[in-house]
Amino acid sequence: MTSAELARRCQVTPQTMTSTVAKLEGRGLLIREPHPVHGTLVELRLTPRGRELFRLADARVTELDDHLAHGLTAAEVESLKGLLTRVADNAAGAGS
Repeated sequence: MTSAELARRCQVTPQTMTSTVAKLEGRGLLIREPHPVHGTLVELRLTPRGRELFRLADARVTELDDHLAHGLTAAEVESLKGLLTRVADNAAGAGS
């Protein structure tokens, strides 16, 4: 994935992502590599250490999701996710 694509997916500016990528690279969590086909593009790849940290963070988020959803039905969780997505979309468009 390129830094520009990652910025779009995270809904941040390219400048913010450039700063974040530099910090992650400095911590040894990712590396930049030339794209194998498009030489002008640079891909970001997690290092083994980065993949392990991502795995741990993903597991922690799953635990938190389970804790926060305790006592809710599957339908309620889906409804809540849908509503929160709409709120996030509204927030993203608020500056337009």
